[in-house]
Amino acid sequence: MNPYGPPSATPPDNSVSLVAIGVLAVGTIGLGAIAAVLCGVSCYLDIRGDNDDDFMAILILFSVPVIVFACIGIPAGLYHLRRRSKLGQIPIAVYIVALTALIGASLLGDPIVRWFSIFLLCCMMSIVVSIRTATRYHGAVSG
Repeated sequence: MNPYGPPSATPPDNSVSLVAIGVLAVGTIGLGAIAAVLCGVSCYLDIRGDNDDDFMAILILFSVPVIVFACIGIPAGLYHLRRRSKLGQIPIAVYIVALTALIGASLLGDPIVRWFSIFLLCCMMSIVVSIRTATRYHGAVSG
């Protein structure tokens, strides 16, 4: 049995605008890169980095997650765009847990943990913002 009906029927249209894909990719990678630069420089200054080893360690620490988050965020956004679904509202409990974790990391006094925690939150938010922006654009264009 054909799930799409008779052979003459066409499957549902799952096409996605190239501009929506561009908004999703540029938003995820761009916002993640901005967060990596700002948090990486702040961490480097906070630990009083003074040699090339410190710089390379910070560079690797803040650049690898951007790539990982892009590899997760872009397919997740394409999934939402193809299904024409909207990203649900984020529960207040998530914000409370994230803020508590960030305060806990700040109180530990370790600048690397603090800046990396801030950076990871920024990466997650960049994915959410990119998906929502691309979904809004795609919804406005496709009607």
